[in-house]
Amino acid sequence: MASASVKIHREPICSDPAVQVPRDQWPNLMDERQNFCREVVPADCRMLLFFIKDGSAANWLGYASRDDYIRKGLNLDPDMVHWALEGLSRIDPSKAIPFNDAVVLGKPGNTTSERDEHGKFKRSKPSNRRDGYGTTAGYTLARLERDHPELAAQVRAGTMTANAAAIAAGFRKRTWQAPADVDELAAVIERRFPGWRLVRE
Repeated sequence: MASASVKIHREPICSDPAVQVPRDQWPNLMDERQNFCREVVPADCRMLLFFIKDGSAANWLGYASRDDYIRKGLNLDPDMVHWALEGLSRIDPSKAIPFNDAVVLGKPGNTTSERDEHGKFKRSKPSNRRDGYGTTAGYTLARLERDHPELAAQVRAGTMTANAAAIAAGFRKRTWQAPADVDELAAVIERRFPGWRLVRE
């Protein structure tokens, strides 16, 4: 078991526990974490779990509060991080998930919530904000597991694709590829939509 008195005597990297970094090096540690959040987190936000847990253990590294640590230290929006952490708790931790997908996955539909200083919800209210939809396989399966476990089970069993399940669940629209050739396009339209014809002018 590592001793809490162990100190790191080199330039810190973002994954160093703050309690092992001399306090005068905390600004450098936060610079490393902010760079990581800018360069890596948009494509893979799993490290946020460590950043928040470690920040809490070190009394937010001198920042005034949890939100202050996230906003000024990590240069991220505290509410977005909260939803991303919720989303991360619902997926396979061995797979990367983009930050925006985690946010969508972690946020309940059509509500926003106020939180106290510990990140807990105080109340919910209607939201006019329209979030984007994630398209990664990890996001799709995690959302199915959250909202449609029976469809997720079919995906895991291999009897249904994740895309087909998302369409069946209603959060993805059916699409098809259109040929570039006009005559071929006309033939496809007539097959798919009986009674419709593409007429050239």
